[in-house]
Amino acid sequence: MKGAEEVDMRDRLLAYRADRGWSQARLVQESGVSGATIAHIETRANKRPRRITLMRLAQAFGVSLDEFLAKGLPKPPASRSAPALELAELFGADPKLRQRALAAASTAEVARYLADLDRALTNAGKGDEDDTPDTRRGLVEYASQLTRMRIEAEAYAPQDHAADSA
Repeated sequence: MKGAEEVDMRDRLLAYRADRGWSQARLVQESGVSGATIAHIETRANKRPRRITLMRLAQAFGVSLDEFLAKGLPKPPASRSAPALELAELFGADPKLRQRALAAASTAEVARYLADLDRALTNAGKGDEDDTPDTRRGLVEYASQLTRMRIEAEAYAPQDHAADSA
């Protein structure tokens, strides 16, 4: 039986991926480690990956090899906690990052974020004198992104606020 502090490589890798909201494909992209190797580690088919593999994984996660191999499951530093629920920070961000921010936000923060989204949607295109097809297409894309973000956020809103905006 494993000791309380002993964590196998599979659990460690899954914890780091979950902390960042990364898929296996994203880890392949970030680390340069093959998808087969990552899958073998995560299914415990490879319990002792090569040192170069561990170094690439640690680098992808932005930690030292020592930190990556430290006892116990990784504890994300404050800088890796959920991002602030700011429209400017989250516009165009990965939906999983926005979901982490929404899940960590208070109800007041979610209500403020929804109000910011509503304001941005209302003001989209106001005062824009350049009425070309490219500009209109850009405004449609911008408004569509804001609408998708609003729909995501409504799931985290207090019921009374979601009903008010419907």
